[in-house]
Amino acid sequence: MRFVQSLSPNENSLACLIGLGALHHIESLLESKIHFPFLLFWEPFPEIHSDPAFQTLWNQIAEKLTEQNIKFRLLPPDLVTEEAKEILESFQIEIGRPQIRYEIHPFPYYARHAEDEIARFKSFLLQKSESGSSVNRSTKSHFQKLWTGNYLKNLKLSSETNISKREWIQGLNLKDKDVFFLGASPSLESEWENLPQERSRCVLIAADTNIQFLLAKKIIPDAILSLDPGRGTLFHFLPSIPNTIPILTWLGANSYLFSLTNPVYLINTNHPFDQLIQFMWEKKKDPKSEKSDWPYLKNPSLNLAGMALSFAKEGGADKLILVGVGFKEEQGKSHCRGTGYESYRLPMVTRRNPLEKLQTGIYGKERKGKNKIAWESIWKKDNDLKVISMEEYKSVTKKEPTVVHTSSEHKEWWIRSFRGIPAIDSWLWEKAFQEFPDSISISTLKRWKLI
Repeated sequence: MRFVQSLSPNENSLACLIGLGALHHIESLLESKIHFPFLLFWEPFPEIHSDPAFQTLWNQIAEKLTEQNIKFRLLPPDLVTEEAKEILESFQIEIGRPQIRYEIHPFPYYARHAEDEIARFKSFLLQKSESGSSVNRSTKSHFQKLWTGNYLKNLKLSSETNISKREWIQGLNLKDKDVFFLGASPSLESEWENLPQERSRCVLIAADTNIQFLLAKKIIPDAILSLDPGRGTLFHFLPSIPNTIPILTWLGANSYLFSLTNPVYLINTNHPFDQLIQFMWEKKKDPKSEKSDWPYLKNPSLNLAGMALSFAKEGGADKLILVGVGFKEEQGKSHCRGTGYESYRLPMVTRRNPLEKLQTGIYGKERKGKNKIAWESIWKKDNDLKVISMEEYKSVTKKEPTVVHTSSEHKEWWIRSFRGIPAIDSWLWEKAFQEFPDSISISTLKRWKLI
């Protein structure tokens, strides 16, 4: 109990408790009124970790931690494994803190007799924080099953329902157009007023996160870009949106999008199943058919802004204007008002945890880690496409700012597409599963009757 009382919870840090032993101090932690939102446990000695009595008591403690709404993970004794790295990376993605600070708390006995093990643990955390590609690996580890499960479900539903408004993006025609990407950072609340009233030379692509904010301002974008497979995505589309707005997405996205009556345009990504479908189009190549050419759109920053950048380049646009894109906290907020995150988090609001508190922590006051990498990749110099801010756009056009009020008519002519779902032999699906066994279980493939 003395050890437990020496701990001080910090919401901005991940507490790492080293040395579990007989788990008595962890039981004391549960009995105390000290509450840690996130906990990482590690028992360095495999003979203790694998002991049946330890495992039995740990399972009981894990149930109590879950009941107290404490997010936690137990690392294996051997840290030089992919399993240990994936556990830590997926945990940080789950709690929404890929660049969180670590606080190491070794139990006093271990601090005296396990100095080498503690040094090994610190080295493990250091390698994790210094790994430039760790965010990509953790994102894949956390989302790959959800991506693939959604993909198969959406593909099956598309094949059965044969919705006429669902098409594959064949190409884009954005030549001589000003492409605006509307993000959901707090700066959108001031920058939206400077959008041009004349829309004939403009194409507005909005992130799904800000669509409710835009609709409240009577701004109807030319398309909504939505790629996130998570449950929170559907909250951005509630209440309902005009069914005339096209949605740009992919088959691994949230399945709610495919229940809407909006026109849905599918993007070709580097996901294995997208490449399998592309292989089928090529196999059935017809010189007279547009299906023989399905461009793969890269995402340089691995977020919606990067996808918009890829759209602008593919369509031959002269410039991409970023509106409401920041990747950092502004005025104590991570997003603009009215996003789906607000309604998504309302059930979590308590007297001690108001909505304002839940809305922070996603981004820092300064760009770091993956946010810094994404920001720099978007602004990387490109001779074919110029990326500018809204402030620079205003100075170049020299137009007075005007409020945008548009009708629900959309200029879909800038999207070239084709329709259809290719028939794929079951052995090809099975082969894809064999090459990527960690992405999806065989039972899911059977569930959607693809093998």
